Amino acid sequence: MLGKEIVRENELCLTTLGLSDILAECERVDLGRAIPTHSSLSALTATGISSDGFDWLLPITLQEELLSFAEKLSSQNGQLTLSSLVRQTCPQLLGGERGEKSESKKGESTQTKKFSIPCIIKQFKQPELKGFIQKDLGDRFIVYIPEDDSTITVSKLLVYPDFPESKSSGQINKIPSTKKVTPPSKNSLTLTRRNKGDGTGYIYHRTITRRGKQYEEFYYRYRDEAGKLRSKYIPTRLLDKVRSAELSKKPITDILFLLGGGDISRGEQSDTLDDGNVQIGDENNESDSINRGEQLTPPSNKKRKQGCGTGYIECKPIKRSGKEYKQYWYHYEEWREGECIDKKSKYIPKRLVQKLEKMDNEKQPVRIILELLEVKK
Repeated sequence: MLGKEIVRENELCLTTLGLSDILAECERVDLGRAIPTHSSLSALTATGISSDGFDWLLPITLQEELLSFAEKLSSQNGQLTLSSLVRQTCPQLLGGERGEKSESKKGESTQTKKFSIPCIIKQFKQPELKGFIQKDLGDRFIVYIPEDDSTITVSKLLVYPDFPESKSSGQINKIPSTKKVTPPSKNSLTLTRRNKGDGTGYIYHRTITRRGKQYEEFYYRYRDEAGKLRSKYIPTRLLDKVRSAELSKKPITDILFLLGGGDISRGEQSDTLDDGNVQIGDENNESDSINRGEQLTPPSNKKRKQGCGTGYIECKPIKRSGKEYKQYWYHYEEWREGECIDKKSKYIPKRLVQKLEKMDNEKQPVRIILELLEVKK
């Protein structure tokens, strides 16, 4: 009768009673004289439990029934042995087996339980049990097992959360596919790359200083058929058209034809030049533009001829002993096979400043100016 009452579901509030607690309860009702200490210890030891204060799990509400049970035994046998008590309380040990199926008293209806957290109980060499955590006892959980309609008290180390089937079974929700991006049309001015075989090139700009003023120079860098990197100067009047052609990813041959056509033949001109965005200028500046690689007007002295090099004069004010002086430097670049290989500077003596300025204004080749400055090539 006591074993059934211990696992009664509606009285699951547990406490820890050691051997000393049981003896104290028995002494309180004047039954201590009937309990031989050695027999109670031997009874506990015989069941495989040491007598050094091992805790038994008993319901608080059953303490009175425990005392009445002890009273009954003492009146019948004259002494109280704990072996029967040990056998009947074993199912309530920590980490023990599941309790017996609950049986309510006659005329007593089972109360409706409120379940909270689904869980899985994993014990060594035992099948997994699914249930619901009902109460937290510190280091243990009271778990309701719906399969057997029973409750057990287990250590928290054996309880794991029970995720929904969609996640626990390993099914991962697929990432929704991104929206399809419509590729830009061929007539669009924002293509991302050129077609295969159209070449590789880009616009490069740099800042230079001449006579104390800063200017921007633009070059178009590309690779020729041999794979060498070359550069071509972009005049200011053609900068917008070259940018438009580069943005629309026109073939390199069309852009080079736009810049003078020195590196391509007329047969390499493609049909994309029919686009109004790439045509060279209008009728007003046709005489100043470059048409099919041929210059219609004689070269001016505003820039050097192609192949004569690049250079300019710079005046730098310096202070020495509290006085300000002017220093003149000639900055030039060394080019080889259409590629800038080095940038250098040469000091201009004061006696050569006027002569050098005259030569630079006449746009004489850089080679002659360097000979005047005694620069060995």
